[in-house]
Amino acid sequence: TCTNAVASPSFIDGNKADADIHVTNLRTFASNVPEILSNLISTLMTIDHSLHKEQLIHEYDRIEYRNCTLANACLQRVMCCVNDVDPSSLGNAAATASNSKKKRGEWIFQRVYFKASPPGKYLPKYERITIHLNDPSSEGEEGVLASGQFIFLPSLTQVLRGAEMMSTSTSREITTSSSTSKKLINAGVRSVVGKMVQTTWDTLLRHGYYVDEERKKHLGPLLEEFYESGLLGGRDASMPILLNAHFNPTYALSLYLHGTAGAGKSSLVRNIFPAINASIAAYADPELLVRFVKQNLNKPFQTLRLELDLRPNNNDYSVMSIIQGRRMTLTQSKPGLVLVALEEMPSDVTGADPNQSEVAKLLSMRFSGRKGEFKDGAAPRNSEKRGISGDATIITVFTSNYDLEPHCLEALQSLDMFKNL
Repeated sequence: TCTNAVASPSFIDGNKADADIHVTNLRTFASNVPEILSNLISTLMTIDHSLHKEQLIHEYDRIEYRNCTLANACLQRVMCCVNDVDPSSLGNAAATASNSKKKRGEWIFQRVYFKASPPGKYLPKYERITIHLNDPSSEGEEGVLASGQFIFLPSLTQVLRGAEMMSTSTSREITTSSSTSKKLINAGVRSVVGKMVQTTWDTLLRHGYYVDEERKKHLGPLLEEFYESGLLGGRDASMPILLNAHFNPTYALSLYLHGTAGAGKSSLVRNIFPAINASIAAYADPELLVRFVKQNLNKPFQTLRLELDLRPNNNDYSVMSIIQGRRMTLTQSKPGLVLVALEEMPSDVTGADPNQSEVAKLLSMRFSGRKGEFKDGAAPRNSEKRGISGDATIITVFTSNYDLEPHCLEALQSLDMFKNL
């Protein structure tokens, strides 16, 4: 409905009166979507008793993901109509496909890359868009998984417009906390990252949590690094940008929130994961979900140790196994992110049970996939397959009433997932 209205001839021809009518109709329709959806689900469940509400909502979410922007709505319309409309109304390639009676879903984009013009030398001839199409005759796993899954970045326009901004001094060099190497950041990606951070603050405020300027000053640069790494996906900024909807972070986001009771530590943790989810959905990947796992650290050490110990069988319900399982639940269409709240880190008082030093060492060992007592040095050969220490899709947030002691920080930072703590 939205695509038909916006793409109608009167709208395209620039008839302002008709355009205003279309915009008004779209706004009215959008405001009534929840009521329409509720009535539709009730009607469908009445007609067919085998349908479930969760199933229908999941299907609605899938349609919403595929049509999250005008570019995606137009793309889905083209992909779906190739075999449905009169071939004479399509291009030669589409007409050929229709005449050969290809099955729907064979015209699939796998990856689309955009190569911008070099900084300070903006010329259209230097820009390049490369499209990788799925081969219908291919039976490989990649071709099967890609079928029907392509959508553009929701921030497609901002990323592409960044090429024009690079004609002047719009590139910058930054130094990350984990590396002294300098990276050239595309202006479009940088613009999107700034909007993602602002969306995070706005979502937190809508959820009732106010982030003051001092906390923004500390959290902002970390979120920028995290969002930027997710958009670049580990690729150098001078390489072509992937325009598929994606978020593949390589920067491990890890926070230690400490302060007196009632300072708002747990409230921030509880509200920041939906705020991060909203930012990623709005600008990077609407299908990706951020899940939440909470683990209390302020309990007898032996109990905590039992909860963290890995089990050598299929009935492994340790904390690591639960975290890994939350990345891809049965209701998700793709693996997502997990925010792990490690709450109430104890003090480092000698003889206390639990003790901050012992807890830090235990986390360092178990999250790296190792058993036994804490040991310095390289981990055993196969431990990384059992652990979660190298996974940047896991966000860790500690809360505590106490400062983190230097030797405890050193024990945690021996793992990649805590190196930016």
